Amino acid sequence: MNSQANQIIRKILKNNMGLKPNERCLVFTDLLNEDVVENQKLRRSKLPLIAKAFFEEANSIAKAFYFEYPSLGSPASEPPFELWEIAFGKSCTKEFEYLKEKILSKTLSDEEKILIESIVKQKNESVDVIIALPNYSTSHTFFRKLLTNTCGSRFASMPLFDENMLFGPLSVDIEELKDNTLRVYEILKGAKVIKVSAKNGTQIEFNTEGREFLADYGLLDKPGSFGNLPAGEVFIAPNEGATNGYFVAEFGPTFKFNNNLCFVVKDGYVREIIGSDNYTNTLEGIIKKYPQAANIAELGIGTNKKAKDPLNILEAEKIYKTIHMALGDNSSFGGKVSVPFHQDFVLFEPNVIIIKDNKSEYLYFD
Repeated sequence: MNSQANQIIRKILKNNMGLKPNERCLVFTDLLNEDVVENQKLRRSKLPLIAKAFFEEANSIAKAFYFEYPSLGSPASEPPFELWEIAFGKSCTKEFEYLKEKILSKTLSDEEKILIESIVKQKNESVDVIIALPNYSTSHTFFRKLLTNTCGSRFASMPLFDENMLFGPLSVDIEELKDNTLRVYEILKGAKVIKVSAKNGTQIEFNTEGREFLADYGLLDKPGSFGNLPAGEVFIAPNEGATNGYFVAEFGPTFKFNNNLCFVVKDGYVREIIGSDNYTNTLEGIIKKYPQAANIAELGIGTNKKAKDPLNILEAEKIYKTIHMALGDNSSFGGKVSVPFHQDFVLFEPNVIIIKDNKSEYLYFD
């Protein structure tokens, strides 16, 4: 990492995260595995270097911890229990270690989750700031939710991170991004139905009545703050079982599809994937293993004018004027589905109609 990158990292830690000398900061990442596609090896090989740069800068400001682990292979998988021990303290995790297998397999009952929440709250040994830099996201995990919602930790989720993001979407003026994101949030707040269409054949309707929109603009300095870096989106967990239509995806997590995929959605679940791209088989295999992975988990709107790259979902879903839809887990941001999978897909140049109290209006970005 060059000195300019280190300066930006330090600025992120102090300005975005609000890291203070008397606090503890955990930085973690995952390691390159054998199934990485060729065009992703360079980015993946740099992740530990970026994570160590964050650790070194954090350690110069406060007390920092660093941890890396073998890649888990899919987003929304719970991280290794060793990471839990660092994040919450060994004396704390020892009290629920007997639930380890259920934690890692995401099969905890509601009662067991409440028990763990009470233990970590009582012990109060958690770290203050988390910089999550694994390739596969930990945003949609009980681990993350416990840290932010119960412990009040500040959590920056940065899956698929690329060094170029430091000079692109992370260079956006944070106050401008905040204003832009909150403007979109105010327009969407209270919507009962969101209808989305596009020239590529997308025609889909999301029921959002009673669910809360969330705004992510990159200021994570308050207790319990959580978001992506780079930031810039307004998102929601639509009501389960109530999304219907067709969503046509042109890009995967880190690549453009050879042929567009059409998700046929009925009663909140993907019932069929039409398209000959190899990723179709990957998704169908995941859904066969985890049926809840077909759940329509998220609807989001990008608000970052410096985000440009359509080939990396962390940045792509923040691109101004885009829509993204996710499959899988939504239990960490207002939904009811817990499954070790969460994947977003971006839609460019959408038409968005917002329905509130039987009144319809188009979402105009400018």
